[in-house]
Amino acid sequence: LIIQSMDKIAKLEDISVGFIPENLFGYFADEIFQGQNENIRDFLLKTSFLETFDSEICNMLLGIENSSEILEYLAGKNIFIESIRDITEKDNIIIKYSYNQLFRAFLMSRSREILGEKLNQVFKKIALYFADSGNTEEALKYYLLAKDYNTAFELLTEHFQGIFDRSRFEFLWDTVSSFEGSTLENNKRLLFYKCLLSKYYKGSLDEALVFIDRAIAKAKEEAGDHNFLVSCLTAKSEILINQGAGKINSALEILNELENSE
Repeated sequence: LIIQSMDKIAKLEDISVGFIPENLFGYFADEIFQGQNENIRDFLLKTSFLETFDSEICNMLLGIENSSEILEYLAGKNIFIESIRDITEKDNIIIKYSYNQLFRAFLMSRSREILGEKLNQVFKKIALYFADSGNTEEALKYYLLAKDYNTAFELLTEHFQGIFDRSRFEFLWDTVSSFEGSTLENNKRLLFYKCLLSKYYKGSLDEALVFIDRAIAKAKEEAGDHNFLVSCLTAKSEILINQGAGKINSALEILNELENSE
């Protein structure tokens, strides 16, 4: 990195980034960043939040058509970018890229400083791309980064069961937990999801019971969604049964309530 920043001949791959202190790395990363033209700097900033990327998503994100050339330039200059060949379901070969983690962290930090609130629009574009591509999990991730909680909630509601059935519990827990406190506490479905994940992912029946009681309270307060209330009461009765003999009577009371409500 030092050699490259001084316009010497040596290549970056000959220097181990691991031996460069992080504060020193930041200095030379900034030297390299500032040495690029405005279009390249903009490209680096807006693609830094992508873990991996190809020319297609870069073209969409920046509204350009020459991402392939830019990526080849960056790779050719050894600017902390790696390329890998990926084979699609149709056996087509595409080249994907990723930044060195330290360089990516540097770029994300600079992106927050330079782009500020404009980053939300970058995240939303990325989310739309993944949603259109059928990659629900990545779409959810970027909608939440964009603080577009309404769209994220609609997408989560539509796909929660499918993701849950694939046992993607950690992803779901992190996703539900990413909603702002007031949004979570006032949303009966998010509370219900927290209940299920507390039970099946965290293994805490007590915590699950707290969340399901909140979901039931919100469902009764809002009214009009009998099926959802039934689901909540059923889930609560199952939790009580799982807790043991001391809670059986409470579970039976709920089941009687369900029977009488039909």
